[in-house]
Amino acid sequence: FVHESNVCGGNYYTSNGIIKSPNYPASYPSNLDCTWKIIVPSGQQILLNVTDFELESYRSCQFDLLEIRDGSTSHSPLIGKYCSVIPKLIPSHANELYLHFKTDGFITRRGFKIRWSSA
Repeated sequence: FVHESNVCGGNYYTSNGIIKSPNYPASYPSNLDCTWKIIVPSGQQILLNVTDFELESYRSCQFDLLEIRDGSTSHSPLIGKYCSVIPKLIPSHANELYLHFKTDGFITRRGFKIRWSSA
């Protein structure tokens, strides 16, 4: 059983699953502010596998962005802020990841589908 979600945010405590942007694969809504936290057992690491990613692209990602942090809070160490190019595989260093998806009021795109697993 793979936990699959396309709701705006949530906390997940399963060893694998799928996070999709709201409405995926249709365009995500405007003015979203979604936070997901993935927490696996202590001593394990999380691997994100980005299978699809399309946001409104802008060099500073000031309009729509997916921010990923190595931990469970908005102050955890930043892995990256993404709106155009994103690595296919993103590993955590610890057992928690924080994903924040923010969109503006204008252009919307298909969004993203990200699988996670832990080991």
